[in-house]
Amino acid sequence: MVKVVFIYPGISCGVGFKNQESAGVTTETWPHPGMALMSANLKKNGVEVGLIDLRRLSGWEDFDERVRAALVGGETVLFGLSVLTVNYGVVKQCIERLRALTPDSPIVGGGPHVTLMTDEVVKEELFDYIITAEGEISILKLVRDLDGDTPPPKGVIRGEPAANLDDLPFFDRDLFAFEEQPVINLLPKPFMTLVAGRGCLYHCTFCQPAERLMFGGVRNRSPENVIEEIKILVDRFGLKSTMFQDDCLTQERDWIFAFCDQLDANGIDLKWSCQARSDIICQNEDMIERMSKSGCIALSIGFESGSDRVLKFLGKHTTREQNLTAAEICHRYGINIIANYMFGIPTETEEEAWQTVSMMQQIRPYVYLCSFFTPTPGTGLYTYCERKGLLIDRPWEEYSRYPDSEKIKGVDYELMKRALAESQKVRNVLERDDIGTQMERLGVTPKRILLLRSVRNDQFQDAINDFRAVYPDTQLDILVPDRKNNPFTPATTNGEVFTVEDKFFHVNSLTTEQYDRLRQNTYDAVIVTCRKTYHAGYEFPEMIADRLVSGQGGQRMYFNEYRELTRGFVHATQDVA
Repeated sequence: MVKVVFIYPGISCGVGFKNQESAGVTTETWPHPGMALMSANLKKNGVEVGLIDLRRLSGWEDFDERVRAALVGGETVLFGLSVLTVNYGVVKQCIERLRALTPDSPIVGGGPHVTLMTDEVVKEELFDYIITAEGEISILKLVRDLDGDTPPPKGVIRGEPAANLDDLPFFDRDLFAFEEQPVINLLPKPFMTLVAGRGCLYHCTFCQPAERLMFGGVRNRSPENVIEEIKILVDRFGLKSTMFQDDCLTQERDWIFAFCDQLDANGIDLKWSCQARSDIICQNEDMIERMSKSGCIALSIGFESGSDRVLKFLGKHTTREQNLTAAEICHRYGINIIANYMFGIPTETEEEAWQTVSMMQQIRPYVYLCSFFTPTPGTGLYTYCERKGLLIDRPWEEYSRYPDSEKIKGVDYELMKRALAESQKVRNVLERDDIGTQMERLGVTPKRILLLRSVRNDQFQDAINDFRAVYPDTQLDILVPDRKNNPFTPATTNGEVFTVEDKFFHVNSLTTEQYDRLRQNTYDAVIVTCRKTYHAGYEFPEMIADRLVSGQGGQRMYFNEYRELTRGFVHATQDVA
């Protein structure tokens, strides 16, 4: 029997090798749904499956060793790579090394990029086989054909969709075998992601028709089937929360009500979140109330823009008024908002960008997920940008939506950066002298403070300046990630500068020796600098602060850009105690 070894190439966009193990807490930590399902189906049919996850490797030499280890048995090994646009460059490096190490092993590619850019990928002659769209059934057939006397002809295989998603096995949770991290800290661990269906009813031009080319129409697993998987995860792992990765779980009203009924009928106490649209929320307030009562604590909503004209241009078919009303409904039922929105959209004017700013200031989300519009191959807006000459000649791996660089021609990105910053401000800053008042209220007269940097450099410098002005005689130490653009030196503060030699600021970024060194100091307060509204990642500096003050008598605190000082993180919709 042919053995299958999947390769997950998720080290692009500045993530790099060892982005799990070196950080101590895993990053990019959700299993790849396609690989997890293909693995489950292959194993169900007696196929041996392995995984080489680049995120866990130390470098390319480690990759070579894993490939050699996979070949030890002498059987034919089919290497399978899932290709996102941003990972395409890494995929090519993987294939180059595979060809050098094992030139006769067949290589199959799947995923969005090879589905949407098939002709371009075929011309590069990287893969022996390409499976477009859905691969669970087709990869099993390919393995069986490779087991036959005559290998199948190389080329493109149109993936065969499952007629009934309930017939597919559940995710192979052992394939990736790491602890999944919640999208927000309100979702308790153990946390695991789920997929309840495929496809989207809507026609947003930044997504379609690419999504439809992948999945066709909308198909859902039955609520009973999803509940069965949840029961298994509760029994095996003690599952306490989940996030559905579906494009828009709430598009099927009857499904949502049936699922909530099933949760209640089975006595399942589960916190969960999913994606939604503002128009669906406005038209189905009773559904939102029902979801809240059955454990839904967060909705990821694609607000996109505060301009009705831009929303129409995007094919969103929602309005600014619906966006604001949907936010009010979510707040009414205690559902936290993960707000997706963007700047730098083709044809967007300065006035329209500021309309988005004002909308976001009114929405008051729990998490801001802002991106700069990036044309995705296979979408209507990619074609628009191509025809208008707006595309920038760049490697595919730079096609990230992260708001840190230029994405298309003709956009004032300095303006967009200012708009992004303003969009996340919800009210005026307290006076600097209020820091001392708040410290007194918290019972602290600080002689020595440690500030942990988990915001931008300029925001962290503002925090340093604030504390130095209020407490000129207090020793102020700082703990910062050791990055190339790190501007902080002992001259920046009147204390010590401690650095973490890691790109990611996680609890295990500090060595035992560093913890011991810091704990030799007596800190009256270890303070995490943060934003008013939660951004993923603050829990890690919080863990560091807890470890440093444990048994030492000091306090762990939060200090945000509004100069609010609290013992616990305060959400934008809460008042400071």
